[in-house]
Amino acid sequence: MPWAYSLAISKYMRRTSLFTGLAEAIALYTIWPLRGIHWQSEGRSRALLFMPLIGFVKACLLTILYFGLTAIYTALNCSQIPLLNNLYSFLITALLLFFTAGFSGFMHLDAYLDYHDARASKLEPKRQLEIMADPHLGAFAVIRLFFFLFTAAALLYSTVSLYNKIFFGLGAPTAEEVQLSKMLFLSCTLQNACLIATAYALAARLVYNLPKAKEHGLAHDFSQVQTKQHANSLVLMASFFVAVNGLLSYVNGRSFGRLLPALVLFSSYLIFLIIFGQFKERQLLRKFGGITGDLAGHYLCILEMISLVFCFAFALIFYLPQ
Repeated sequence: MPWAYSLAISKYMRRTSLFTGLAEAIALYTIWPLRGIHWQSEGRSRALLFMPLIGFVKACLLTILYFGLTAIYTALNCSQIPLLNNLYSFLITALLLFFTAGFSGFMHLDAYLDYHDARASKLEPKRQLEIMADPHLGAFAVIRLFFFLFTAAALLYSTVSLYNKIFFGLGAPTAEEVQLSKMLFLSCTLQNACLIATAYALAARLVYNLPKAKEHGLAHDFSQVQTKQHANSLVLMASFFVAVNGLLSYVNGRSFGRLLPALVLFSSYLIFLIIFGQFKERQLLRKFGGITGDLAGHYLCILEMISLVFCFAFALIFYLPQ
């Protein structure tokens, strides 16, 4: 039955050119098995425009998964046992980490490993691009994978632990604590979604803006029918999500009595995006002469890791008891 629904949805999307890119984006960047997709160069080019939406939905599902499981865990009165709380934090962290990496079928994580395998070779750029295309996994990629997953797990666990301080309070929650939990759920979902959606938008923009380092591959195929409007649209999307993030920082800062730290943190986030984005573009042009699918995937993984850093930082400011 799921395959039948998937086929029906994909057929409906093909009827409208607006949804062609969305269908191809879902089929490529998620593990949702849409069937019957007719891959066309114009549709592939539009697929990149839906990457911010994919990132937004991914972050929303990730946050809803955490809060849903935590609400069930709390309703079962398991939160009164400290040992179980620690075990729950470890288990939910592992689940969230698997969901984060597996949402795209581990495609972006594979690009991250290919990049570091190639960079560790210290060979000329052309040879490094060939190593990225090699399906074999090297020792340096395994080492990088360990540190990447360890860092992501540490950030997720730290953020989850801060959120749990609210949900696992002793005794029956007061009306104020219930209201705080609802505000936590809404603001956390939107803010985390905006962080991840911004990362996806900037990674897609890089594919449009930079020349292609190879005459084949995903980055080349997905930008054959590119226009300046595509790149500008992604800039507008990223700006929108950053603006919403800034608004949430202001609202949460006032609500929790920490307006100045919230605005300072948001300003740091904005400055980082600008500086790191310019640095990465120049680095890719200087070392590889352009962009490839693996280079874009690596860039997205770095931005997602930075998003986790700021998710933890915002949680630390807003939800740590005064």
